[in-house]
Amino acid sequence: MKFENPIIPGFSPDPSVVLVEDTFFLVTSTFHVFPDIPVYASKDLNTWTHINNAINRQSQLDLSNATSTDLPEHPDGSMVATAGLFAPSIHFHNGTYYILCTNTINDGKTVQTLNFYITCSDIWENNWSDPIYIDFSGIDPSFFFEDDHAYVQGSFRLHPLKRDSCAIKQFEIDIKTGKSISETKTIWDGFAKIHSEGPHIYKKDGWYYLLIAEGGTFEHHMLTIARSKNIWGPYSSYEQNPILTSDGTSEFIQGVGHGDLFQDLEGKWWAAVLGYRDAGGIYPLGRETFLTPVIWPENGWPMIAQPKLQFEREHSSQPTPKFLRQRPAERVADCYLRTPNPKHYEFSSDGRTISVAASNTDLSARRGTATFLGERQRQQVSTSTVVLRRNETQAGRTLRAGLSLFKDDVRHADIFYDYSTSSVTLAFSQRGVPAPVLLGSTLLHQNWSRLAFKIQSSTEVYEFFYQLDAIGEWVLLGSVDAIEMTARDFTGTMLGIFASGSDEGEGSIVSFEDFNVSSEASPRPLNEARL
Repeated sequence: MKFENPIIPGFSPDPSVVLVEDTFFLVTSTFHVFPDIPVYASKDLNTWTHINNAINRQSQLDLSNATSTDLPEHPDGSMVATAGLFAPSIHFHNGTYYILCTNTINDGKTVQTLNFYITCSDIWENNWSDPIYIDFSGIDPSFFFEDDHAYVQGSFRLHPLKRDSCAIKQFEIDIKTGKSISETKTIWDGFAKIHSEGPHIYKKDGWYYLLIAEGGTFEHHMLTIARSKNIWGPYSSYEQNPILTSDGTSEFIQGVGHGDLFQDLEGKWWAAVLGYRDAGGIYPLGRETFLTPVIWPENGWPMIAQPKLQFEREHSSQPTPKFLRQRPAERVADCYLRTPNPKHYEFSSDGRTISVAASNTDLSARRGTATFLGERQRQQVSTSTVVLRRNETQAGRTLRAGLSLFKDDVRHADIFYDYSTSSVTLAFSQRGVPAPVLLGSTLLHQNWSRLAFKIQSSTEVYEFFYQLDAIGEWVLLGSVDAIEMTARDFTGTMLGIFASGSDEGEGSIVSFEDFNVSSEASPRPLNEARL
């Protein structure tokens, strides 16, 4: 069977997979996006359907402090760090699905991590529980169930700015309450001993194998492994660690690491790992999920193949379209920021018109929630379009509405209609610059009724267009190089509509029509390395 990567493209890091009966379920990190923790399903490991989102009610948790911070002088190198939901892991035990996750809270003074798990009995019903919190100060929790025991492994970070401050610790909990019922013990500090995180335990051939990610989640990322005859250790590091890394290679897929091992119905082993498609140092889509084969001999160590855009492996499967028990959740791909106000969004019965209330919080704000509704950019070649309907009574207000290329509150490029100046404007917010940079502006003299916006992307550049009354030629207002959206960061690009206003503009109702994001996949040959 022929496989194509990434299996979950565009802003989909930290994958975890579980096989239940004959269906694979996969979850990834979401950071500042609501709804959180997308759940994907597949029968064949090749075609995945986004069926729902595990955090789908604001009553479940608070994301108001899921902010981004530019760290140009971080000890590991310049980066942009975003708070919010980190590294979920998915499990199934005794008829119940479990997802563990970390909610990282950055209030501007301190960084706090709240670790929790949610449960459901029927993953298709999209009725995940409220969080049950567990007591540990770290990130990336994972379960290992054995008999009546529920063990938690996690990355315990003593100091967020020190490279060698992580260790993998373990404790046992009461699965009904989340309360710890054992002492917490360090079980391995890793092979590289730099950012040891993302732990998973597997039992095979009488051994407990502990897989972790190390080296930081960028160019030095790696997967390493250790094993023990006792779940509490001591764990012996594999002599040939790391078992997977792209560091120092010319592979097109770079930054590979943080992942999960799992078996299919035939007993074959696989790995789902994160990585990014590095086109000459340009990768605005961020970290994505890749599938790769694993060979795991009896009493031996797993051998993970370097992820490729295309590969072949014998694998029996059913055609994916036949497996769905029901349709995915409504508007499952929608992405809001932090903690949106549901009263600010109204959808027509046919879904074509979205009416939003302008917020006094703009897209660069570190506090509060902007009015924004978008989708992840899934491929490097993509087009996003929308039509803004004019309301003459809003002329002259302090109000802006349009289409945004959004990475985080540090970096976004927005094409919009400025009601106060009657102009269509392109503004770019970027790292190290305190105010948005004006890239283009055109005064609209004519009495238009509909104003269309378009963002068109290639591997190298994003181009921003507008069109009056949705007729005639598209007018190029300006462009942003894709490398400006590339950094050592946690998130990926999204494309979405927004509205912001102050004074009389705040709360103004703006109507958009036919918002759409389309993508064109352009895989590289197997033997093609980075540009």
